[in-house]
Amino acid sequence: MSGLTKEQINELKNGFKIFDQDGSGSIDPQEIRSIMANFDSSISENDIDELIDDLDKNNDGMVDFNEFANQLGKKFYSQPPRAELEAAFKYFEWVNKDGSGFIDEEELIQVIRQFNPKYSEERIKKVISTIDKDNSGKICIDEFVQMMTQ
Repeated sequence: MSGLTKEQINELKNGFKIFDQDGSGSIDPQEIRSIMANFDSSISENDIDELIDDLDKNNDGMVDFNEFANQLGKKFYSQPPRAELEAAFKYFEWVNKDGSGFIDEEELIQVIRQFNPKYSEERIKKVISTIDKDNSGKICIDEFVQMMTQ
């Protein structure tokens, strides 16, 4: 978690709390399955198993906060190459119910509120207007990549 700001660590703690449904201080595979099913009911057991394997670095079958924060901190708070950004965009597409390949306002509100319920709709709309360079009301992959690399 080195190199993360206090705000980033707090954001990761909020995300961890969403997954740690029983408040035990660790995330078990069933908690991950439950949350991921909310994002995409078609996600396979194999995909979930791979996610758990990626997060569970000490192979104890559970994901503690340090494992969660180290992995997601790297993914969300570093400057990854375009291929990784496109993979992150695919995560957003899970929420993209119409399969358009764009993130619209309603979809972004849903995703942001999953990780930070305190964000107001007004603040989220401001984020969208900042990212949405062509004023289409949607975020395309190029706008997303530009936002993530600034």
